Amino acid sequence: MAKNEDLGFVEEVQLQPQDTELGFVPEPVKVDIQPAPELEVEAALNEEKRQIEQGKFDRLKAAQEEQEFQSFYADIAKRNKLDPNPDDPRHFYDYRAYFRAVKVGQAPLPQFKPEHNQYRMPDEFKLPGHPDYYTNTDPQTWTVEQTQRYMKEHPAQGP
Repeated sequence: MAKNEDLGFVEEVQLQPQDTELGFVPEPVKVDIQPAPELEVEAALNEEKRQIEQGKFDRLKAAQEEQEFQSFYADIAKRNKLDPNPDDPRHFYDYRAYFRAVKVGQAPLPQFKPEHNQYRMPDEFKLPGHPDYYTNTDPQTWTVEQTQRYMKEHPAQGP
């Protein structure tokens, strides 16, 4: 067997038994090609480094997005006098989903509504339990309180 490491691979070759009286060696027949062990280790280390760098990048990106979100929500909370915790379950509003939608242009920025005396966001991010959840959802998902409120506000209509 002969080994050829010209291109960084160990190439195992078997020579065919032939009458060598003519003074030449026949073309080798390739049996198996395997990466050189040191290249496997180097490739594995490079992949590990790439994954570490990607992980650092992902964590940095997530931290930057969280900082942007916190600033975005802090402005909304200040204007509407809301709890400073965007994840407070009493909001019944998915501020994180709303923020992501605003970032990609799929939702408008909060709009001041004089009739509510506050900045309003789209209804689509309201969660079950929100006082106005019924405005754009299936009546079968309403709570008893929401159904009663709707009936009170729309006496001539049913859900």
